[in-house]
Amino acid sequence: MTTQKWTDVGAVSLVIAGGASSPTLKNLANAGYILSNEVDPGAGSLDLYSNWRLRLRATTPTKGVVAKCWFVLDVGDAGSDDITSGTNTPDRAPDFVFFGYAITTQQILQSVPSVVMRPPSPFKVLFQNTSGATLTNTDDENQLHESTFNESQA
Repeated sequence: MTTQKWTDVGAVSLVIAGGASSPTLKNLANAGYILSNEVDPGAGSLDLYSNWRLRLRATTPTKGVVAKCWFVLDVGDAGSDDITSGTNTPDRAPDFVFFGYAITTQQILQSVPSVVMRPPSPFKVLFQNTSGATLTNTDDENQLHESTFNESQA
């Protein structure tokens, strides 16, 4: 009898940095947006699932949904399947969100849902700061990370 299980979670990848290089979450205003560089699922093992983690520190955040994220799929010709330039959100619910607390120290947050199905083709992540405050202006205090995995049979 076979058993379905998850593979080991892969290495953690930095998707949006928090330093001087662009794109960055550093000093991102409340309600501000940033579009990640392209993530190419075909470049690795074609993992179907991911866990997303956010390192967040804001000046005076509010409790609740502190960030919203959408997958923006590349459809070729420098276009995307969503009408977004990184300055507006798609006309659909976010693919995952992060809930946080009203504290000014750094928070390490897990996405909701915790297991997210990845697009099978190249994509970018559109990140919206909804923390109620500007993210800090200190290098690497605000970062978006992904780790990937698959189903397997044992």
